[in-house]
Amino acid sequence: MIVVISEEQYVPSELQHWLALFDAGLENLHLRKYGLPDQLMLSLLNQIPNMYRKYLVMHSHQHLAAELGIERVHLKNEESEPREYQTLRKSCSTHSLAEFNQLTSSWEYAFLGPFFSSISKPGYQANPDLSNALAISQRLNYHTKLIALGGISTKKITALSQMNIDGIALKGGIWQSENPAQSFKEIQKQYLNEKGKINS
Repeated sequence: MIVVISEEQYVPSELQHWLALFDAGLENLHLRKYGLPDQLMLSLLNQIPNMYRKYLVMHSHQHLAAELGIERVHLKNEESEPREYQTLRKSCSTHSLAEFNQLTSSWEYAFLGPFFSSISKPGYQANPDLSNALAISQRLNYHTKLIALGGISTKKITALSQMNIDGIALKGGIWQSENPAQSFKEIQKQYLNEKGKINS
């Protein structure tokens, strides 16, 4: 499972990049746009063909999900679950394996990180407790998929493929490249190849 998280600021060209990512095989795009007015978010989303709506996860603007026919939202796991989200597929973020292990089965998947120092946030350092396969072997929660987050690039894929995780989340490794769709395809190919070696 590979997730891409959008840039937080509004970028005029990003819609074309989202569509190119979908065409490249992306099936999980988290829209994280906390400062974006609802009308601008609606304008962006209404330009996405219906066939791609199933790949969207509202990381912000969750209140627009039902209006747009979007079935997935990203919420804060420490908050009580609003009634309007109970029928949606949900994900959340965690920052330690202990926190991840305590999640209930209502969460389809959860980010855990940072595994490595951030590419997009200078100074945002890796969590040393998540830096090796032995640490992740202490995982107890298997009803929620564990998605590694933080500083993930092609250089980190081999190490990650040997860990007890279910997927990876990408941000800086995609948006700081000249061709986001091409970078996604390269990481996707390497990740699937490495996972194939482990499972064969």
